[in-house]
Amino acid sequence: MNKVSEEVLWIWLGELGSGYKTVYQDLIKAFGTAEKVWEAETPELMPDTVATKKKLAEKIADPYLREKAYDIEDKAKLNEGKITYFTKADYPKNLKEIYMPPAVLYYYGTLPEIKNPSMPLISVVGARGCSQYGSRCAFKLSAELAYLGVGIVSGMARGSDSRAHEGALTAGGYTLAVLGGGADVIYPYENLHLYYKIKEFGCVMSEYPPGTTPNKYYFPMRNRIIAGLSDGLIVCEAAASSGTMITVERAIEENRTIFALPGNIDSALSEGTNNLLKRCAVCCTDYKDVIRELGYKTDKVPPKKLLESITGLEGTNLAVAKAIEKGNNTPDKIQQATGLKFSEILNAITILEIKGVITRRKSGGFEVG
Repeated sequence: MNKVSEEVLWIWLGELGSGYKTVYQDLIKAFGTAEKVWEAETPELMPDTVATKKKLAEKIADPYLREKAYDIEDKAKLNEGKITYFTKADYPKNLKEIYMPPAVLYYYGTLPEIKNPSMPLISVVGARGCSQYGSRCAFKLSAELAYLGVGIVSGMARGSDSRAHEGALTAGGYTLAVLGGGADVIYPYENLHLYYKIKEFGCVMSEYPPGTTPNKYYFPMRNRIIAGLSDGLIVCEAAASSGTMITVERAIEENRTIFALPGNIDSALSEGTNNLLKRCAVCCTDYKDVIRELGYKTDKVPPKKLLESITGLEGTNLAVAKAIEKGNNTPDKIQQATGLKFSEILNAITILEIKGVITRRKSGGFEVG
């Protein structure tokens, strides 16, 4: 029998556990090694504890699933795609501790263990339809923490997730996106530009094989990885019942520190975070709250004028960017806030868009990042 590669072996084990994420651990315990599971091509070669589970025994013996594993490996390595698995040295150490660690991770870019094994990681999550307050806080906190060398983890969804990634990238830091479909499937597609920036300067990751279409059932499973990768979870905004709160529950189960931003008591988007503050979360109003609570050691201090320092802006361009950062997201509002001429504002907006400092919101207006 030809020896199977470790990557194909673990891809196969992961596929055996589709829908039951710890099956590979049970099989290795039953057989002794991962290789012995692969070698059991008939029920007669399987321990009774496995052979009596008819559906699982059939899957282990199914030659199609073995061929499928080879095919997945080929697809995963297209366009500089990479694979890590549970026993590989670069598999994220924090994930090994969670209840259902993925057998395999497919990714583009650089894993945190390769980038810097001692780099702390923080997950930043919030509402997809976040307010200007939530958007600004996700961007600012992520930029400040990334400036200090903290990796920012999120899910590349609309709203707070995207703003967290953008903040980290704007500060020249590391960010990791965990997707609810294949790592090669850009979702939402409006984040095309962001996706490629994360691939270049951070990591795009998924436990799902290449080509997997995002599915609403995959996102709750994805959320356990977002929570598990990090030392703590920052919740910028969340309704009382939401996908964000699912991520929070996973983080609580894994004994991660929860940070929540206090919000307007009249806002539905702050109901979840305010409830967390009453229940279990550390109140977070500043990056220092995170640094202090988790005991991170750093000699660096984010500049007070972080926007200016990380973008190299000055003059009119800086004034317009600062006005937008404060929520003045239309030319009329910017003019009221700055007193600049309308022509100067339009010219600055064009330059800021080209530089990637601001983006146009689908709902209208602009935002930093």
